[in-house]
Amino acid sequence: GWASTSSVTFKLDNSKKLPLVSCKASIDAPNSSIQSENRALVVQGVSEKIVGVLGGGQLGRMLCQAASEMAIKVAILDPSENCPASSFSHYHMVGSFDDSTTVEEFAKRCGVLTMEIEHVDVATLDKLEQQGVDCQPKASTIRIIQDKYLQKLHFSRHGIPLPEFMEIDNDESARSAGKLFGYPLMIKSKRLAYDGRGNAVAKCEEDLTSAVSALGGYERGLYVEKWAPFIKELAVIVARGRDNSVLCYPVVETIHKENICHIVKAPAAVPWKVRKLATDVAHKAVSSLEGAGVFAVELFLTEAGEILLNEVAPRPHNSGHHTIESCYTSQYEQHLRAVIGLPLGDPSMKTPAAIMYNILGEDEGEPGFRIAHELMTRALALPGASVHWYDKSAMKRQRKMGHITIVGSSMGIVEGHLKSLLKEDNPDDAVSARVGIIMGSDSDLPVMKDASRILNMFGVAHEVRIVSAHRTPDMMFSYATSAWERGIQVIIAGAGGAAHLPALTPVPVIGVPVRGSSLDGMDSLLSIVQMPRGVPVATVAINNATNAGLLAVRMLGVADSDLTSSLGLDETLSSYYDYDSSSPDGCASSMASKNIVSERNRRKKLNERLYNLRAVVPNISKMDKASIIKDAINYIKELHEQERRIKSDISDLEYRRSKNGIDNTCSMMDYEQELPGLLIKSKKKRTDHRKQHYDFNGCCRTSINDLEVRVSYVGERTIVVSLTCSKREGTMVKLCEMFESLKLKIITAHITAFAGRLLKTVFLEADELEKDHLRIKIETVISSTHV
Repeated sequence: GWASTSSVTFKLDNSKKLPLVSCKASIDAPNSSIQSENRALVVQGVSEKIVGVLGGGQLGRMLCQAASEMAIKVAILDPSENCPASSFSHYHMVGSFDDSTTVEEFAKRCGVLTMEIEHVDVATLDKLEQQGVDCQPKASTIRIIQDKYLQKLHFSRHGIPLPEFMEIDNDESARSAGKLFGYPLMIKSKRLAYDGRGNAVAKCEEDLTSAVSALGGYERGLYVEKWAPFIKELAVIVARGRDNSVLCYPVVETIHKENICHIVKAPAAVPWKVRKLATDVAHKAVSSLEGAGVFAVELFLTEAGEILLNEVAPRPHNSGHHTIESCYTSQYEQHLRAVIGLPLGDPSMKTPAAIMYNILGEDEGEPGFRIAHELMTRALALPGASVHWYDKSAMKRQRKMGHITIVGSSMGIVEGHLKSLLKEDNPDDAVSARVGIIMGSDSDLPVMKDASRILNMFGVAHEVRIVSAHRTPDMMFSYATSAWERGIQVIIAGAGGAAHLPALTPVPVIGVPVRGSSLDGMDSLLSIVQMPRGVPVATVAINNATNAGLLAVRMLGVADSDLTSSLGLDETLSSYYDYDSSSPDGCASSMASKNIVSERNRRKKLNERLYNLRAVVPNISKMDKASIIKDAINYIKELHEQERRIKSDISDLEYRRSKNGIDNTCSMMDYEQELPGLLIKSKKKRTDHRKQHYDFNGCCRTSINDLEVRVSYVGERTIVVSLTCSKREGTMVKLCEMFESLKLKIITAHITAFAGRLLKTVFLEADELEKDHLRIKIETVISSTHV
């Protein structure tokens, strides 16, 4: 229904009676008889306050949706009769939030006043606060945020890191700023600037005039900022309660398209130190303001690792849309909690990863609506995707019409879903591996394939790669640094890989010591268990990739209810494997067939029979004893022969499938099909590996006495040095002393033995050292130590 009071029009919810709550007196006014009466009444529900919101756009719409879950009444003031928030509000006053009289009339019907847009009449808010109206955040905060130059001055006085800035009011001051800060130069309007509006870039002094004109001239109020060489744009949603308590949401990365927020990734793929620094800056910035509510702090991450504050919004923000699906408390519910005075909710994420994609207008009118409809239809078919449509009546290019949030168990998975949504990738490729199985050589496959079989049994997507830390250090470095972003949650690494990966990736690593031709696998085991403090890695028994697979399943099961429920299956795994007491591993490495399981049960019954007969052996004749023992021996021989035939049949089948070759990135099922042919190849290759000297791309190589040194580069700041020498007492000690003298930070190191020689591979952190310079430096140190 519609109601009219003076010149103000109301759009009411027909199912509810319009409450007329005056807020001219302070809520906590001690002499208010009305408040005394209200305190005596029992509050029905979470709160009986009516929250008034200045603005009824998409942010107001989502505030109303969050309020409905707690039965909190939200009134909105917006000039558009069909604004996005109208259909969800308790009531809608149609009027301008810039008009003082209208805002005052609206405030009379609210218990607390807040806003979804900061471009409101702050003078009116000041006046209302003096009359006792509860405004959150405070008018003083809105005044600071409205003027971006005033905002910069405020945060500068509070020690918040910012790009350098200065006010300009004529051509001379603009040219002075260009000389001071250099070019390109960012020129900004002080007021009414958002979504890229009000910004212009001058690439040189000649561009200053056109940039200033594009912004409306100096009379509009302009200032300049020194160009910030950022590599990522970050954002932090910060909630501040009425008791001044402050909670921060996880740091997110924002990706812009034509200066408009296009994609938000949560959490941001940045180091922990960067997240901590960004959170600290956001916390400090919001703490310097007044009032309760949700604030969005936009930040720059520079090449030098600095965090610079860009700007702050005193309201829910585009960078926090994902919190509806990804966090325990959405930014909209949090804003309501804060302004009403309820306890703040948990801001942490309830899903490991989320991506928010803004649905921007691709075209005008009907064609634009058709494109958006097709996009949303595809999104509804994606796992973990939620569609939000703002129900705006007009479609315009680059207008925010809705958004899509995709949540998943890793950033790699949700990015894959987003690519398939945008038709940038095959939908089948969106299923990302959760476990990575890597090994340094194809000769490790007979051992490592058991981990894959366990993962297949539990339906865990995984990948298998051959990546050597010694022969292909660049690939090892790339694999380690990209694993988390690609969605890998656990890595099962064979032999030496387990000694390098833990220092290079946040993904937990399970090491599988692999038995080699010498030292019986002890060198591999010790290289894993002797990792220094601060470099955690799990391990299993030598050659026991089965347990590594089970451990990976249990680790994933902590956050996967389906896996947790299926973990009961591992109690019956023994029925799939044939225990061999003569095997050093204690467990045969191949999967037993149903026939073998049946025969194993027969053996168990026979063992029980023999055990029970021990008590009555004296009463059994010698002929009976011999007969029982003979039957037992024949049975065991028959079982082993049957098992041998089954294994032979499997090997023949796999060998026939191996003719098509091996692909290092193929699935484990492909490896299993091609295993015998691969083993034949690997036996031939193993000798060749010991004879050949592998060079890395662009590596330096030198030999002094018995020591061979190879230097290669991975990335911009990582150097890999491989040293080979004979097994002599004290050699490794001297090598360690050598690196200490180089004063290079060792990220990780690994020592292996083969063909009577020692190989030490070291990952070092350095700043742009020249190859020749490092080679000469190493030669000098080696010569001086007489290794």
